[in-house]
Amino acid sequence: MQSIAIPNSIVSIGEEAFVLNPLININILTNTVSVGGQAFYLSEDITTITSNITGAIPVYSLFVSSPEKIVLFVPRGTTQVYRDAGWGDFIILEQTFIFNNVTYRSTSKSTAIVIGYDTASGTAVIIPSTLANSGVALM
Repeated sequence: MQSIAIPNSIVSIGEEAFVLNPLININILTNTVSVGGQAFYLSEDITTITSNITGAIPVYSLFVSSPEKIVLFVPRGTTQVYRDAGWGDFIILEQTFIFNNVTYRSTSKSTAIVIGYDTASGTAVIIPSTLANSGVALM
């Protein structure tokens, strides 16, 4: 199993639930309120976590090695909430962001796709060739 989506029916992930699991991607939906200690301990292959929770779950000791290599996608406007909950060592990117009336969805730490735009301020929408999201250049 390389990817897992924690469904809305799961409100708690137990201690060591995914120890030594070869997970690469984790998607945590909105109803999860707690994650047990070392839930993903020694899961060395994790590269991305998508959290749809607007109030961050405290990290504790979920990930022991190299959180600075893991991209954490969070809901728009919650970056500081996640930093305050202990996720500061992760690469935190907001799932969606707006720049010059264009809404983007982050797809990796270096790419984003256009998902919408607002022409209320005019009829032209200019999509730049590069822009920045949380200090990471998107090409």
